[in-house]
Amino acid sequence: MKISKLIGVDIGNNRMKISYIVKGELKDVFVDPLPDNIVKDGMIQYWDAMADFLKESLQGHGLRCRNVAFTVPSSGVYMRTVELPRMTVKQLALNLPFEFHDYISDATEKYFYDYAVLEEREKSMKLLAVACSEDLIHRYRALAKRAKLNPVGLLPDVLGFQRILHRYDTLFSVPAEKDYAILDMGDRSFKLHFFRHGVYEVTRPLEPGAKRIGEIAAEVRGTDAHIGQLAAEADQDDILAHENMRALYESSAVQIMRAMNFYSYSNTNNTIDTLYYCGGASNYHALLETIESTMNLPMKPLTELMPYVEKDLVPELLLSPQSYGLALDPEAKVHPLSEEEVAAWQA
Repeated sequence: MKISKLIGVDIGNNRMKISYIVKGELKDVFVDPLPDNIVKDGMIQYWDAMADFLKESLQGHGLRCRNVAFTVPSSGVYMRTVELPRMTVKQLALNLPFEFHDYISDATEKYFYDYAVLEEREKSMKLLAVACSEDLIHRYRALAKRAKLNPVGLLPDVLGFQRILHRYDTLFSVPAEKDYAILDMGDRSFKLHFFRHGVYEVTRPLEPGAKRIGEIAAEVRGTDAHIGQLAAEADQDDILAHENMRALYESSAVQIMRAMNFYSYSNTNNTIDTLYYCGGASNYHALLETIESTMNLPMKPLTELMPYVEKDLVPELLLSPQSYGLALDPEAKVHPLSEEEVAAWQA
């Protein structure tokens, strides 16, 4: 059954991002700061409190939709691209646990397995396989139930990005061999995601994250971390141009450049020509300029791959496009745009 209305929820370390989608179209985006310590290292610590906070947030924003889908951080799941002989659905259910045998130290029967078919050949098939602990799935279901919501999906956050790329590639008839790199500039860490031919391949975590900018502002101004974060966001007294900030920008840029170079060295025929970015540090322009000049590679906001989104929703969407991507139906029929339609989008 097709779901016409859906709420996509991405819960980060410091913010909860909510996208409201009606018939595949983004209608609204909300970003709410989280209570202290409710999430640690991307994983929810206090599930009942999070459920109550989510319920209050949705009520405060006037959202009456009950269908909800959550992103789960990639640290909470195992993902692998595997090649297997052609199998039936029942055969896959029996064989997928063995594909994670070397990765999961716990009993494999404690995990739920799912997959997406990437490519089918005469005698073989290529899959993106995912394993998630049943305990984590039950926790998200209980969270939704307590918040008076109907859980309809739980998706690794990187697959939210993948769905956005797939929608863009289809609409604009992008060649199948196109590769992408996405820099998610989160508060605790930056994550550099690589997508081979539009399919998720690997993530390189980079520390520190955007939170360090606020900490430096606090150190320079002699305030606590919270006041320092506010000062950084408002660029009070030109704090973002301080020499300590510039040193951080340069250090982060070098880390990103090294990760990009390592990927290119390992994948010499890759077609990455742009670094797309999103996340909490997207508004720190000096940081972006330093990264771009260090890599000598163009940087663009990930929202440029979503030209069909209303412009007034872009600033909030750029903080967490995953909350929108997870709500896109991967089986929806998307027709390539005509040359005239493409020209209209680009105008």
